[in-house]
Amino acid sequence: MPLKASPSNANFIQGMDNPNTPKYNYGCDLRFVFKKLVTKEDPFMIHKIGGIFAVFSFLYRYLYVWPTVGSLNLKGHAFDWVTMVMHMLLSLSSIQFRVPAKKMPRRPTMIWEEYRLHAIIFTLKVHIRLPRTAMLQQNLSQC
Repeated sequence: MPLKASPSNANFIQGMDNPNTPKYNYGCDLRFVFKKLVTKEDPFMIHKIGGIFAVFSFLYRYLYVWPTVGSLNLKGHAFDWVTMVMHMLLSLSSIQFRVPAKKMPRRPTMIWEEYRLHAIIFTLKVHIRLPRTAMLQQNLSQC
């Protein structure tokens, strides 16, 4: 669904297509960040909680598990499934947000509809592969 101007985001939307708008704004205050994080679109903060969980999950798997085990150690245990479900919840909860229909060249880091759907499908692939991988590992350990 394309973005529509409302009193709360009219300046933001006008600025996206304005050639005089700076491409990158590295300086912002905490009030701006808080205003962007706390929205009416995510009243129960499902996406924010999922995002925080995903960051900690990546840190755990890549900074602790990978160096100690030599892999991400996804073997189909209950914790692995909880982790994957939380990542899927994060992807699916993004549907509640309004995003541009097409990629915006002046805002290369802004998500758009096609990219959001790609992320959901990519996350879903893990749910298809994890049971197969777990069964293969279990069969190999029995040999």
